[in-house]
Amino acid sequence: QDALRQLLGSLSARDRFHLVAFSNRVSTYRNDWTEATAQELAGARRWIDGLVATGGTNISGALAEASRLDSPEGRLPIVVFLTDGLPTVDETNPEVIAARAGRDRERARVFTFGVGFDVNTYLLDRLSNAGRGATEYVTPEQDVEEAVARLAAKVQHPVLTDITIDGAPVELVEIYPGELPDLFAGEELIVLGRYRARNDDARGDVRIRGTRGRTVERFANAVVFPEHSNAHDYLPRLWATRKVGELMQQIRLNGMNQELVDEVRETALRYGILTEWTSHLVV
Repeated sequence: QDALRQLLGSLSARDRFHLVAFSNRVSTYRNDWTEATAQELAGARRWIDGLVATGGTNISGALAEASRLDSPEGRLPIVVFLTDGLPTVDETNPEVIAARAGRDRERARVFTFGVGFDVNTYLLDRLSNAGRGATEYVTPEQDVEEAVARLAAKVQHPVLTDITIDGAPVELVEIYPGELPDLFAGEELIVLGRYRARNDDARGDVRIRGTRGRTVERFANAVVFPEHSNAHDYLPRLWATRKVGELMQQIRLNGMNQELVDEVRETALRYGILTEWTSHLVV
């Protein structure tokens, strides 16, 4: 309840909100989007004050309700999902819940918060991964309002969404992160990858494309891609660490796959990275 009040306090007059509570059943404050006026915010806080947990956790129904309302172009829809329990009502299979949520979310970004230890980390990670958001876990002694406040401050000012690398004078391969995240004010986005060089240095523009509101923005920066270079020798290991991290996430979310395990082991051994399938003797 305190976390919800914190989120309401971060809204501006231009924002809209939709509150969904879920225990044995799903209930909402208003049936549609609500303008963030002073009167409506006061009413929403009274609704939050009256929330009482009744035992169950209807995660499937809550996510379906969160995806029900359309959001027009020019707005970035954001779902903030907070839970302290496992799915126990309606659909309880994490695979089915995650698949439905990924299909129904459309353009929405999904940020999940797992409060306490009795949460399905696999499900929450799947939800945020499919929703191009992030997951944060809050232990009982930690302050959930502080974690939610950090998210609220971040998402208030989206700078670019749906970012892609739109062109380069070389062939770019093995880019990490594979799907570029949204960029918010005060953040930086670091992309690591490899390129195929020809017989000499390549020069030209690296072009970035993204969306700001209803406007498509394009940026270009002149870059030199050397055929060979001994400078910045720390970069290959940074790239390899990103690659291993993304492979490990695929294994955790989609199950054990021997090809992925072999690729993790090969990359980790080549670049000196510690994983559960590799070890190193440090003298």
